[in-house]
Amino acid sequence: MSQGKANKFAQFWDRYSTVSILCIMILVFGILRPKSFLTSANLMKIIEQSSIYILLGLGEFFAILLGGIDLSISSIMALSGALTAKLMVDFGMSPIVAVLIGVVLFGLGVGFLNGILVTGTGLPPFIITLGTQAILRSLVYILTNARSVSGLPTSFQTTIGGHFLFFPVPVMIALLTALILSLFTWKTQCGRNLYAIGGNPQAAWYAGITVNRHTVIAFALSGLCAALAGMVNIARLAAAEPNAGTGYETYAIEAVIIGGASFFGGVGIIPKVIIGGLIIGTINNGLNMAGVSSFYQQLAMGILLIVANPVDILTYAAVKLSGFPENRVFGSGTVLDTARLKYLLGEHLSIDNRSVHAFIIGEHGDSEIAAWSSANVSGIPLNDFCELRGHIEHDESMRRIAENVKNSAYEIIEKKKATYYGIAMSVRRICEAIIRDEKSILPVSSMQHGEYDIHDVSLSVPAIVGRGGVERVVSIELSPEEKEALQASADTLKKVIGDAL
Repeated sequence: MSQGKANKFAQFWDRYSTVSILCIMILVFGILRPKSFLTSANLMKIIEQSSIYILLGLGEFFAILLGGIDLSISSIMALSGALTAKLMVDFGMSPIVAVLIGVVLFGLGVGFLNGILVTGTGLPPFIITLGTQAILRSLVYILTNARSVSGLPTSFQTTIGGHFLFFPVPVMIALLTALILSLFTWKTQCGRNLYAIGGNPQAAWYAGITVNRHTVIAFALSGLCAALAGMVNIARLAAAEPNAGTGYETYAIEAVIIGGASFFGGVGIIPKVIIGGLIIGTINNGLNMAGVSSFYQQLAMGILLIVANPVDILTYAAVKLSGFPENRVFGSGTVLDTARLKYLLGEHLSIDNRSVHAFIIGEHGDSEIAAWSSANVSGIPLNDFCELRGHIEHDESMRRIAENVKNSAYEIIEKKKATYYGIAMSVRRICEAIIRDEKSILPVSSMQHGEYDIHDVSLSVPAIVGRGGVERVVSIELSPEEKEALQASADTLKKVIGDAL
């Protein structure tokens, strides 16, 4: 392929990749199930089912647009639906009033609260919304006594969950919401400000944009969309289920990212979120027709990769609160630190750093350890290779290089105010290993259960990373001193967790 044709293809794919993926999915499942999948009834069913993913994706879009995340949307969806159902069934409230309370007062209110907590505490949105996710889900069980709320008014079911001129009302709600929010992002100053904040919050602040106020607005919109999804869900099911929407935050995030938004904020458009939601709905429908169990569908739909500090603590919290399989929840860990170590060793020895094999392990922080005992250059022990290159002061060199690795992030932050590019390269490397099922050995942060005599804490050790997430931890040779330092690093993290609890 010529360079010109390659560029044209790249431009085409950049513009139409989301639509292309949807068409490919439809084609694949159409070939596998030609008599059932491509029927008009099933295609309409896919669109109707996707309305919930679209609404949740629209809410998640605003959190991700700011470079954050909202993990509470599935719980907001469940609790708003349960609250609305209880108001109609137990108190005989008018469906219109009940919906207004469930959507406007509750959905918008909880989203507003998330925004206030994010801006007021300074904590990452991940931590805040992970906490509210757990709290709200508990409130669902308390409100419903862990039982379904049935007996919804027929007028509510036929209006919200019915059809208008042979077109599903849930789809109309999702598309109308998307249209309004699209106009909001494109035509209003507030919407344009959200993009500016996501692109560079500091520059936006210097430009006079009230970052905190716009953050609250973004999370309020996220809660509103989640509550709308709750209304659609109970109308379609004719009942409010306490487990409704469990794990749907993953689908919402996937819909947004598949739609071309960036996890780093400032990039993305709402029409592509719609297509992303349709892709998720198509995959679920196709897998159901193929007879794939719901368990394996969950495995196929995603991996939770934590890229935020303190990464080890957040990974531990995500494992405990998300309900995801442990092997599919892990953090970026010391992948970047390890890359810096290999680079510095390559410079020190005047060789290609791709020939260097060494790891930084333990906490991603001050207690991290350079695993010198297992380090080598193309199979040659590191000390032996150093002597081949005329370096004999091993202890001093190792100490200096390890300190440079540990302190490099502080130096970069001091000079550039952030380490965007380094962590972005690390995330890309991890994602490549997952998507391509490379079975690469990377020092990611994962839960430990006896490896190196360390239990019930998340920290970085070499692990095989592929399509299934962390497939297994790989034991490497450690000196007694290194093993002791690794256990001390684990104890440091455990103390932080213990103090938090």
